[in-house]
Amino acid sequence: MATRRSPKPTLDDVAALAGVSRATASRVLNGGVRSTANIDPEVREAVFAAARSLDYTANTQAQAMSAGASSTVAILVSEIDDPGSSALVSGALKRARETGHALIVGLSGLTETEELDALRALRGQRPKAVVVAVSRTTDAAREDAFREELTAFADAGGRVSVIGANSFGFDEVLLRNADSSAALARALIGLGYRRFAIVAASADQITSHERQRGFMEEAERAGFATDPDLVVSADFDRDGGYAAAGALIDRLDDIDAIFAVSDAIALGVIARLRENGVAVPGRVAVAGFDDVPVVRDLTPPLTTVRIPLEEMAAHAVDQVLGESGAAGPQTLELTGEVVVRASTPAKG
Repeated sequence: MATRRSPKPTLDDVAALAGVSRATASRVLNGGVRSTANIDPEVREAVFAAARSLDYTANTQAQAMSAGASSTVAILVSEIDDPGSSALVSGALKRARETGHALIVGLSGLTETEELDALRALRGQRPKAVVVAVSRTTDAAREDAFREELTAFADAGGRVSVIGANSFGFDEVLLRNADSSAALARALIGLGYRRFAIVAASADQITSHERQRGFMEEAERAGFATDPDLVVSADFDRDGGYAAAGALIDRLDDIDAIFAVSDAIALGVIARLRENGVAVPGRVAVAGFDDVPVVRDLTPPLTTVRIPLEEMAAHAVDQVLGESGAAGPQTLELTGEVVVRASTPAKG
């Protein structure tokens, strides 16, 4: 006797489990940020939790994409007020417009639950493709859950491209982070710096780890190993850099240059140093990584590694709108360019 398959969950099932109306459930799952702005966060979480529990995803996606009806591309970034994320969105938006597509932006937040909810919400808006521009982690369970969501989207006819190191098996645009940060270390050593501190994100953040590793290995090869006590963990943003710099204030006699693994972190580091009366670069030099526009206008302008964020996002959009490669996922690799500015003057 054949086993009877359970029916797929419906939006009504989600609404009933969450204890809300069908209209509210629809707004949360399909309406985007603007449509849900006035919905209580607890209600939103209840709806997302119900959708996760039932493994519900809006079931019109496959029909829309198979019919070629979708004219939207989605991009998932961490936070829109992060300078790097803003540059990625800008690059994706320009290329989407050039190809006659609209762009939907999703914000992943910091936790696994927020990230999965954001991806589900994007899928509910039925884009033809998704660009993932969120730093990946070494948390196997988190990455497996995220891969399942991307695979479900691809199985329904969508295209996926991932910006940055990952193990998902889709098209990807990669930056040679370790090589690029090694080049920065060589440049700083060439300017006369020898005693380095590093402000990095948590160890499970792949992008941060690659940048830290490349810098430290190059400095050690040159005979200037970094004291592990001068490697400080931070959230991957300006506030993280501000908080982490506090741990270095009392060690400045042992430091002549601080490398922050992102420009956003570097901005926080400089702010904290200045609040404590520490001159940059008079007392200590600071370098970042990304070359977001704002760092060129700092006083002093920030030494950094220029990475073509807008170009990377545009390439990712090209991948998801182009023909699917018969030989498998496409990979494009780019290298950053060291830009020396006044935050790291040559030492006399």
